[in-house]
Amino acid sequence: MFHLTLQQLQVVDALSGGPTLTGATAQAGIHRNPIANWRSSDDFRAASAMAHRERAVELADLALHPRCHLHHRKGFHPAQVRKRKAR
Repeated sequence: MFHLTLQQLQVVDALSGGPTLTGATAQAGIHRNPIANWRSSDDFRAASAMAHRERAVELADLALHPRCHLHHRKGFHPAQVRKRKAR
């Protein structure tokens, strides 16, 4: 497992979700300079790579099976899904 602080984990999570470095630092409540230092850490780089891979798999799964994911949304009702007409 990775040896990261809570702030490092927050930044890894934020960056894997797509925000910019500035957005990730705002979410974690830190300045951007520590992230430059953290990027030289093997644990931070490995955790970041793993989080990006997991996010990519989630997005690919969502793209391939969009209706399956609708069932997991709160308040979803199957009648809300409509087929698109072929053009």
